[in-house]
Amino acid sequence: MHLLELLSSFVLVTSVAARCGVAELAPQQFQEIESSFQSFLAANFTSNFATAAIVVPTYFHVITKGAGAQNGDLSDATIQKQLQVLNADYTGKVQFTLAGVQRINNPSWFVAAPDTSAYNQMKSFLRKGHLEIG
Repeated sequence: MHLLELLSSFVLVTSVAARCGVAELAPQQFQEIESSFQSFLAANFTSNFATAAIVVPTYFHVITKGAGAQNGDLSDATIQKQLQVLNADYTGKVQFTLAGVQRINNPSWFVAAPDTSAYNQMKSFLRKGHLEIG
């Protein structure tokens, strides 16, 4: 598994209940991803890099079905809190920095289920950044 695959899943899609549009992982799935990530770090970074955190420019895409929090909008403060949570969870290993926030009002994308045409269109349109290791 590539670092890009592991880290590019931080696309934030909200719903009325302010839940992420990505399904929650079972504990075993989370452990498998974490194990893959740790293996990737061990295989791709020499001890010279062991003390330096990997900086990951992170894009947030807020998909809404209309104006206001009741329609899925998130405040900048909420996005900053999410970055703080990510950085706390990966202290010393990875540092997530805010690369940008894109807000899109699209009711079809707001309710898009995985592997549907609307979902695939949304993921393709929203893709940002690239993988740089070195």
